Amino acid sequence: MPCVAVTFAILAAPALALSSDWQGQKSILARLDATRTVEADRLIHYATANMRSVHGAGPATTAILLLGRMRADAAIPFLVDNLTFDGDRAAAAGIRPFDQVYPCVTALGAIGGPAVNRVVASAEASDDGQRHALTAHVLVRALGPELAADYLNRRFAALPAGDRRTRVAGVIKWLPTANIYAEARGRNTGQHKDRPLFDPPDPVPAKRP
Repeated sequence: MPCVAVTFAILAAPALALSSDWQGQKSILARLDATRTVEADRLIHYATANMRSVHGAGPATTAILLLGRMRADAAIPFLVDNLTFDGDRAAAAGIRPFDQVYPCVTALGAIGGPAVNRVVASAEASDDGQRHALTAHVLVRALGPELAADYLNRRFAALPAGDRRTRVAGVIKWLPTANIYAEARGRNTGQHKDRPLFDPPDPVPAKRP
């Protein structure tokens, strides 16, 4: 399915009869969630089919950025797995827009808090320095600079000495660079760079009694 057609599919859904009672509202929300999940799955399929091709990188990037605009929680595993995907690798040398180069970072940052634990867990399991750097960018975009630093420092402090702790330190060292990009992006877009989209998650899951 062409990517543009996917974005308009939700507009073709049957008209919703809005209701003032809670049960009616729950039914409407369930239908909207189901529609969003279907559209997210289509965008993921479209991106996957195109992202490994040089000529398909642009269309794949568009699909990935749409997943972020939809704040599609269902896409988080796909976006984290493909965090380092270069969506602009066919472009000529020179300055390239960050959102086009790393669309999965942009999408995860737009999704916000729900993506944080998963992307950091992925960094903890990897020795890939690029993944560590991009994880810092995701957190700064999702939580803002101060909350991103607080989250990572608390996660670092909660881990025992070992590889996972070292890898979190590898993410922390990239925060200053991610903050510079966020400052520049805030000036260019007028976005409130220090305001998180969602409340940050607890970096250490509570122990079950």
